[in-house]
Amino acid sequence: MNSIETFAAALAEAESNRDAIRAELIVRETALREVVDRLTALDTERQKILASSPVDSAGLLTINAADQEDLQPILVEHQSAAGAKHDELILAERAVSVATQHLARAGDREYLDRVVAHAAELDRLLLATLAELIACSTRLGVGGRPAWAPSRGLADQVRRLDLQREA
Repeated sequence: MNSIETFAAALAEAESNRDAIRAELIVRETALREVVDRLTALDTERQKILASSPVDSAGLLTINAADQEDLQPILVEHQSAAGAKHDELILAERAVSVATQHLARAGDREYLDRVVAHAAELDRLLLATLAELIACSTRLGVGGRPAWAPSRGLADQVRRLDLQREA
């Protein structure tokens, strides 16, 4: 497997892991929302009991308070689980980002290698072409004036590359 395939596989695995964590987080947040909704309903029920006749209020308030008390540890557990899953999701998102960057870098490295090979082939072709131009000009007796010269842009870039190589 080449480096691009390796990094692509790592990215796919990171994305799959992130998606699984995201799905787990949705489940945890849904469970948390259900507990919060139940606590809200109990609070609303408590308000109604307080507003109603005081005959059965004490017993109903006791039951309501017990229900709320029983739900508090469940609420804390769901909040903790959802928070932990959220933290895990952040790490998974970072892993996806890093894997994406590695894949892009591997793609750029492979592209650079292909461009360098292409430039080397052009170099070989240009040298062979220049040798033919010189040989033909010599045979024609017009060796003093070149039949072709590189554009200023090409000449400047070649000079710059040559100077950078020696630096």
